[in-house]
Amino acid sequence: MIRPMTKDCYDLLMMDLPLRMTMVVDFGVDTPEHYSALQRAVRAGATAEELDKALGKGKLLTALVKYHTGIDIEFETTYDKLDAVGFDQ
Repeated sequence: MIRPMTKDCYDLLMMDLPLRMTMVVDFGVDTPEHYSALQRAVRAGATAEELDKALGKGKLLTALVKYHTGIDIEFETTYDKLDAVGFDQ
């Protein structure tokens, strides 16, 4: 099942509308280039299911964008940063 926030994010990317702040944080959209890369991945065929599996996981987001677009951009989320310092969720 796709989380409602992921579905909303997917729809906003498809409609070229701004993401909500929670989406920016959870999907690691730190710059306009990150937004563009994620949008291009969705428009190139990345599914809402794939996007949902990558939520909060920078390496998966990076791989998702690279696979669907060939764009080499690194995503990092707050969750990645918490994992790096050993914060147990």
